[in-house]
Amino acid sequence: MRVGWRCGDLVVHRVRRDGFKQGFREGGRPGDLFAGAARFYAAYRRVYPQPVVAYMVDEFGLDGRGRLMDGGCGTGQLFLVLARYFHGVFAFDSDEEMVALARRAADEHELSNVIVKTASAEEIGPGLGTFRLASFAASFHWMDRQLVAERVYDLLEPGGYLAVLAPESVHAGTEDWEVFIRELIARWLGPRRRAGSGIYNPAERHAEALARTRFAATIKTAGIFVEETWSTDEIVGWLFSTSYASHAVLAEDAVAFERELRAGLAAIEPSGRFTKTAEHTVISAKRVR
Repeated sequence: MRVGWRCGDLVVHRVRRDGFKQGFREGGRPGDLFAGAARFYAAYRRVYPQPVVAYMVDEFGLDGRGRLMDGGCGTGQLFLVLARYFHGVFAFDSDEEMVALARRAADEHELSNVIVKTASAEEIGPGLGTFRLASFAASFHWMDRQLVAERVYDLLEPGGYLAVLAPESVHAGTEDWEVFIRELIARWLGPRRRAGSGIYNPAERHAEALARTRFAATIKTAGIFVEETWSTDEIVGWLFSTSYASHAVLAEDAVAFERELRAGLAAIEPSGRFTKTAEHTVISAKRVR
């Protein structure tokens, strides 16, 4: 399984006031958001890059003590690089296939301090104990954010943090190859972004949702810029790992979609190597007492 990847140096840390726009799912069948995507998620979703990890270690004072909650952990993209900074890690995801592969990743990397369970964020409660950091990496927008934030607040130790990670995707990218991908998806699946069998319906920014919780007075947003290089295979695999272009969503069109995708990418960049500057947004807030 791929857990390392190329990235440039940290370009800049900056605090933004406008947050990062995300959304939620409208309609669809329960439980099929990432149907059939887990194996692609494990193979092609990259671990969070070192500049993001360095920012979190410094900002939250991570030093090997306390516990990490990794909510909506996918196949382990965050805990694989953060586990070393905690005494213990509790990771969970509502997708059983994701959980199975996350457990495998923890075992392969000999992370004996990591426990992975099948659960939804709305179910968390006091029986889990306390945490120094509760993180939600590319997952918070699928949750009842106010409810989850309030429950997290009660589980944090005094001075503990909530962190929401929102990496930029092709839907926000401006490179020619990203524009091509968006147009291709729209031709095959329609103009509205899919979310499993439902639709991705844009909602308020994470910071705005958190402003209606007990975290309101401590919200901070940072943008971290990382240089990325992608191969054609990585782009194809990454798209199949998403909620909007998975094999389950594309169904019988998956093979033809991939064929057109590869042809279009080759026309844009014959070398098969694609670069971009990606912004990783970290929205954080602190339990003050």
